[in-house]
Amino acid sequence: MKEYLLKDMPTVFKTEVFQYFAEEIFDAQPYTNQKLLMISSVFESIDPSMLNRLANIEDTDQILMCFVKRNLFVQSVYEKKGWFFRYHQLFKDFLRSKLDSSIAQDEKNAVLNRAASLCALNGEWQNAANLYLEAQNFQEAVTIIEKLGADLLKSGRTTDLSNLLTALPKDIVSDRPWLLLYSSVARRFTGADENTVD
Repeated sequence: MKEYLLKDMPTVFKTEVFQYFAEEIFDAQPYTNQKLLMISSVFESIDPSMLNRLANIEDTDQILMCFVKRNLFVQSVYEKKGWFFRYHQLFKDFLRSKLDSSIAQDEKNAVLNRAASLCALNGEWQNAANLYLEAQNFQEAVTIIEKLGADLLKSGRTTDLSNLLTALPKDIVSDRPWLLLYSSVARRFTGADENTVD
């Protein structure tokens, strides 16, 4: 739902909101905080222990909690493992745009790969696969999707599985029997002709 709302948002409004974020929040931060905010935007939900390792900083939870207390578009949620943080979607989009425009592609891919490996170590397989796909690290993404596919099918999450598979180059899918099987099952009601070939 949020993707459709943001997609239809007038460009002028979004530009003005991003300018507000830049002038009133981002530019007022020291460089280390700016970099932390940009890097952390690769996560949907921010686990401070993972962010500490990604950013090589030990007190990311305190930094983010300061943003929460100042009502700077950061929300905190306490779960069994401790505090987790989420950005308001527009603020997250702003930070991702800053990340995309501020560092070279190879450096951004290194951040995405590192974040993906941390997600995998934490058992967040779908997040890991999405991050590897964004970094175009298809080898690692395929390894996870092949392991994750059966569980997604069992839980009825065929749309999630289909999204992962369609993000892969077609030649990679056609060379991997498990991916072909998952593709066929995911589109079993809509792709009879393709499924027969696969």
